[in-house]
Amino acid sequence: MEHELQALRMQIREKSIISVKLQRELAMSRRAEENKFRVYEFGGSETLGSALRVQPCSDEAQDLSKCSIQWYRIPTEGSRRELISGANKSIYAPEPFDVGRFLEVDVVSAGQKVALTTSGPIGPGQYL
Repeated sequence: MEHELQALRMQIREKSIISVKLQRELAMSRRAEENKFRVYEFGGSETLGSALRVQPCSDEAQDLSKCSIQWYRIPTEGSRRELISGANKSIYAPEPFDVGRFLEVDVVSAGQKVALTTSGPIGPGQYL
C-alpha cells in the first residue's frame, strides 16, 4: 500500500509540472494572439509632465487623422469613465488631476472602436 501511495504522489508531481508548463504555454499563446490583433498602442511615459501618444502598430491601422479620438479618466477604485473635455487628439499630456488614475482613449474609425488603457495609474513624474 505504501508503494502505491508513493507512486501516486510521484504521478501527481509529474502532472503538476506538466500542468504548470501548459499554463505558461497558454499564457504566452494568449499574449501573442492579443498582440496580433492590436492595432494601436501608447507611446510616451505614463507620468505627469510627459505626453501620451496613440500610435499605430499594425498595417491595418487607419490614419489617426481620419479617426475620432476621445480620452477618459478612470478612477482606480471603479471602472466608471470620466470624459476629459477637449481631449480629442492622438496626443494627451496628463494633468495633475490625472495622477493616481488610469487613462483610457477610444479610437473610432469606420464604425469600429478600439480602446486603449494605460498599464497603471498616472505617476507624479518630476513635477510634484
